[in-house]
Amino acid sequence: MNSFTWIPGQGPDAVALARLRDFFRRPSKPMGEAWFMGETRRMFPELMGVLDELSAQQLVSPLEEIATGALSFGPEDEWREWFHYLLPRLIPRAHERFVHQVLELLATALFAFYPDGLEAGPYRQFREDVLATLGRCPMDSACWPDGLLDVERVLNPTRVPSIGLWGWDEPKGPLSASMFLCLKYLRPSDINGWLASVFQIDEPHWRAGVMAWLLGAHEVLKGLVLHPCKFDRCYPPIDWDWSHALTGSYLDVDGSERFRGDFIPKPNRDAALAAVRDYFDEKIMLEWIESLAREPEVAAATDALPLWLLQAYKPNDLAGS
Repeated sequence: MNSFTWIPGQGPDAVALARLRDFFRRPSKPMGEAWFMGETRRMFPELMGVLDELSAQQLVSPLEEIATGALSFGPEDEWREWFHYLLPRLIPRAHERFVHQVLELLATALFAFYPDGLEAGPYRQFREDVLATLGRCPMDSACWPDGLLDVERVLNPTRVPSIGLWGWDEPKGPLSASMFLCLKYLRPSDINGWLASVFQIDEPHWRAGVMAWLLGAHEVLKGLVLHPCKFDRCYPPIDWDWSHALTGSYLDVDGSERFRGDFIPKPNRDAALAAVRDYFDEKIMLEWIESLAREPEVAAATDALPLWLLQAYKPNDLAGS
């Protein structure tokens, strides 16, 4: 893969998306729910029809079954086939929302099926195609209309009516899922260039969200929190839909353990820590503070974050990580 970057307006790659769609055809049988106790199992025959006619609510429900089914009972062929079929067809709708964004469940399901990397994917270019499509969703042109960030599509949409401020200190949801997806599946040598592109986006709302995520993910990058099921100890919050089900132990269909390991491989953690440490200094942080000041509401809500970030990411972070 050529250097992987995030550039506003350059979202999912059309060629990669077409290749995913062409490789994964619709399964011949409807999929069913993962959790059923009685004689009747809920099925999802609507997926056999035109997906574009289904609402976000109708899409989220089977995605939950796919993700939780694979995590709880192993990667059954039924859920694996339907996930691969749905993935490229729902990426264009990744920012649609029913409580949570479709993107979040696509990421959780991907982590469930590929906990140890994408290299063993169904075809040679699978890793590159997933990164070039699902991995670039935050840069979709729909997220940056006229070059301006659509806050509700990309960042946590929480708003506190009593004070009239967005919850900039909560980077959970689609931003966090996307950041971890790239951090997990990029090669260590690609981490620095990707994060450099993330940091170069000079948009106040974006930079507020990125700072908050870096602070929330600090203990993850240091190897103190190894799995998303423990993200509840991280602040600012960096969880996303069903991330709590990612425990670090992944079962095979026969009940045996197919993989146990860190959510973010150590070489990737170390590369990210080095990138953040090398990029941020007092001069750069002053530039970011000036950027945030262009939006007084954002600056007021994040006034403590710059100093907190500088204190958290010190050169000795890499020691013993």
